[in-house]
Amino acid sequence: MKKILTLLLAAAFTANCVHAQNTFPSTGATGIGTLTPNASSLLEINSSTKGFLPPRMTQAQRNAIVSPATGLIIYQTNNTPGFYYFGGTGWNAVTPARANTTLSNLASPTAINQSLVANANNTLDLGSSYVNWRNIYSSGNFYNGANRFLSVRDTANTFLGYGTGTVNSGNYNSFIGNSAGASNTTASGNSFCGFSAGYLNTTASLNTAMGFRALYANQTSSYNAAFGDHALYSTGGTAGGNSAFGSASMVLNTTGSQNTTIGATSMYRTSTGNNNSALGAYALVTNETGSNNTAIGNSADVTSPDLNTATAIGAGALVNASYKVVVGSTNVTVIGGQVGWSILSDGRFKKNLKENVPGLDFINKLKPVTYNVDIEKFERFTGRKDSAIAAMRKDIDINTKKTRTGFIAQDVEKTANEIGYDFDGVNKPQNEKDNYSIVYADFVPSLVKAVQELSKKNDAKDAKIDDLQKQIDDLKAAMALGSQSTSTSSNVQTVQLNNSAALEQNIPNPFANATTINYALPQHYNKAVMIITDKTGKTVKEINLGGNGKGTVKLDASSLSNGTYHYSLYIDGRITDSKQMLLGK
Repeated sequence: MKKILTLLLAAAFTANCVHAQNTFPSTGATGIGTLTPNASSLLEINSSTKGFLPPRMTQAQRNAIVSPATGLIIYQTNNTPGFYYFGGTGWNAVTPARANTTLSNLASPTAINQSLVANANNTLDLGSSYVNWRNIYSSGNFYNGANRFLSVRDTANTFLGYGTGTVNSGNYNSFIGNSAGASNTTASGNSFCGFSAGYLNTTASLNTAMGFRALYANQTSSYNAAFGDHALYSTGGTAGGNSAFGSASMVLNTTGSQNTTIGATSMYRTSTGNNNSALGAYALVTNETGSNNTAIGNSADVTSPDLNTATAIGAGALVNASYKVVVGSTNVTVIGGQVGWSILSDGRFKKNLKENVPGLDFINKLKPVTYNVDIEKFERFTGRKDSAIAAMRKDIDINTKKTRTGFIAQDVEKTANEIGYDFDGVNKPQNEKDNYSIVYADFVPSLVKAVQELSKKNDAKDAKIDDLQKQIDDLKAAMALGSQSTSTSSNVQTVQLNNSAALEQNIPNPFANATTINYALPQHYNKAVMIITDKTGKTVKEINLGGNGKGTVKLDASSLSNGTYHYSLYIDGRITDSKQMLLGK
């Protein structure tokens, strides 16, 4: 049996040498698959078609090996399969690819380092990013990125990216992106996300920046919010409380504060202006130093960089003077609502009241006209660019052809000056880019005054006509009585009237059904009569009176038509008094 085993081993060894070219050179190195094993190796295996197969076993079988030698290698087939070596005190994974994948030991840097293989700089190459595991978690901070640990004396910060927060000593900061918050020192409560976002920020706190180089130049101003590439890029100094949302929004702001803008390139040039508000792409893009301006709508803007308290509402609306509000662009054809526009008119807040508003003198001199607006000329006057005018060409042509009715502001201004009227219905230009405008509602007081003046003149004319009519009626009545008078002798007797004759106003007046007329007759007379005439002078009723002293006539209106009547008292053919009464059923 012993002889057979010896022969088999010899045959196997011979066959192995023939097929695998195993050699045992004088150097003492053994080669499998090579004739020239490396002199520094005890055994070199060379093959391009086959691999080395170590012992394979389960974790339990591995742990059952008695007194394993330091450096012993096996392949474990279960419970995190892979190559393991005995390090003298325990088994360690040769490759860290599947080790600690959930970072369950995040709070223990030592345990993480033991489960990962790092280079001499204690960093792990994960492609284009590097993790310094020694300081991945310290005092509530999370770090990711090379060059991140020049100064770590802070609390509750999160830094992700190359060069983020490299000199930080503040607290509660979150910097994400290459060089985000790179200059931050003692500031706290900042959130920067994006390449070089908040790059120069040093001591300013409670800022938020998201986007490529957003809030880049800010150093000491706090309470800013920038969203979008280059948003609030130049902000610095004492500026604070700015909010910019949109690509290139408020890029040139330096010391302006309390500005709010939403829209790409909105408030792009604003540098030192304060308390401005813009909504829409390119909104308020022209403003630089002006404050308290408002622009709402795409390209809603001011025409000058230094206007104040100017407001433009609507896409393309342009306001060209301070303390002025413009609603809509020249393309707008209707501005309205469900109720009328209200203006402050409370007597508690008005003083120096004077009833000196001119009426007919002003109205009669005005020159109402029809006209067309040269819209293109106006747009160029305000500074609108050729490209924008070209885009508006269709609407410009349509609105230019529209016939309008109104006044020429310069004519109204001249008329008011001629009569010495300080008229506030004409708005004069405030600067070279501003235009004349008219407040048509301010013409109403003069129109009312003109109507009042006309009414007064008409009343005077009516009174004069009534007086003439009365005289005519009196003459007719006198003629009628004169024809009825007789004389007992050839000499005409002149009747002397007693001063006690009188005629009172009818009661009620005006009346509907009946009215009462009180009168008084003298002691001595021959004949007394009351005659009632209509507005044409025609006698509609004649009432004979008798006795002396006071008397009463009750007039029944059933036979009379609505209108104005006159009643007169005649004593012996002479009229003593006349009154007017009004009947209205």
